[in-house]
Amino acid sequence: AIVDRLRPALADRAVLLATQRLSTLMLADRVAVLEDGVVVEAGTVPELLARGGAFAALFGEDAVAA
Repeated sequence: AIVDRLRPALADRAVLLATQRLSTLMLADRVAVLEDGVVVEAGTVPELLARGGAFAALFGEDAVAA
């Protein structure tokens, strides 16, 4: 899978990923949620899910199923 090939390339680098796939987001140390070009939330995946904001609204059910 593409995500598996990305792992070695991401090691020890600052990388900006734009994705709507939870599996890709799980690679990230930190996630920023944008709405209309403005960062509305930032943190780790578990932090954002626990916060119950925009990120949780988008990915909450998928994260529970994963």
